[in-house]
Amino acid sequence: MNETVSQFGGLKMLKEKIVSVLYVCTVELSRNGIVNWLLNYSSSIKELYPTYEITIVVPKILDEKLLLKFNDLNINVIELNNRNKNPLKYIFQLANLVKINKFDIVHIHGNSSMMLIDLLGAKLGGCHVNLVHSHSTNTNYPTLNKILKPIFLHSYTCAFACGYSSGKWLYGKNNFYIIKNGISFIKFKKNSLKRRKMREQFSIEDDIVLGHVGYFDENKNQIFLIRLLNELNKISPKYSLVLIGDGKNKDYVFQEVQKYNLENKVKFLGVVSSPSEYMQTFDIFVLPSFFEGLPYVLIEAQAMNIPCIVSKDVSEEACLTEKYFSLPLEINQWINTIISLVKENRVDENVPNKELFDFDISLNTKKLVEQYDKILLNTLSGKHG
Repeated sequence: MNETVSQFGGLKMLKEKIVSVLYVCTVELSRNGIVNWLLNYSSSIKELYPTYEITIVVPKILDEKLLLKFNDLNINVIELNNRNKNPLKYIFQLANLVKINKFDIVHIHGNSSMMLIDLLGAKLGGCHVNLVHSHSTNTNYPTLNKILKPIFLHSYTCAFACGYSSGKWLYGKNNFYIIKNGISFIKFKKNSLKRRKMREQFSIEDDIVLGHVGYFDENKNQIFLIRLLNELNKISPKYSLVLIGDGKNKDYVFQEVQKYNLENKVKFLGVVSSPSEYMQTFDIFVLPSFFEGLPYVLIEAQAMNIPCIVSKDVSEEACLTEKYFSLPLEINQWINTIISLVKENRVDENVPNKELFDFDISLNTKKLVEQYDKILLNTLSGKHG
């Protein structure tokens, strides 16, 4: 009875109290899945839970337009650029920031047990609620991930993941809580007028457009798409490819385009402020990644009822509609699937799926804040972890 009363009083106090949250982003502020999560959830939390105050730390700011979006939400984005160059200096910088601001929650977003670096800074700064969030199913630092994991798994208060695969990969047998990559569905409705105008703008009105959104690196495997397009154009000249994004391998991909004389068939749009608007031009979304967690762009494409062809290395959790095709990275299988989709006229059909609504941003924001409140309440009552 006393415990129930205590919990009720604690909840009431939490609802009246300003709760300060520090989101630690382990990747640069640019168009990527983690930053997309931060923008979507920060916006939703600010709208639905005005007593929550959010600050964000990033290792580097690459996209000033994204920075302005956070600033418009009255969210302070702080650059601590020593995380990879000088981890020890970064730990003390982060600890000092946490100590000065007395954050109630530090929520760290990354892809590996290297988040231990950020956990050390948060703990050294005196925060008692230190959360980790897995956004992928692999890492570019496998050796460090393996070395740090035994300590990492005993260093956080609570673990989150964007899906079961990303959680199981990082936390193993440890418990974790899934917070889906929530989106606002109103932003991802097909607009036939906008589609027609944008296709005219890029001179692809009558083409069958394959579309891709992603950072240009080895994992995203855009080279596969260039070779795929080359083979498709041997069958018919009606295919074209739209690539949205930027990255270290962009020049290499462009060289591959030149190699096959596909300059008129591939549109490099770079980083755009509203990818969903440009996705209106897509007939088929393609994602040939070597590994993925639960990519935001794949949820968004399915919300727009765009058929999706992805590599079999993308988590099966990403399959939310009947127009989702998981294939090995074998070009002939991709060609056959694309031709079949076009032949059966499945490109424009509308197949609603209630599973998509599990990704509603408002629903998932409520789940996230409920977890925050529960963890804070347990901390207040001395039930750590």
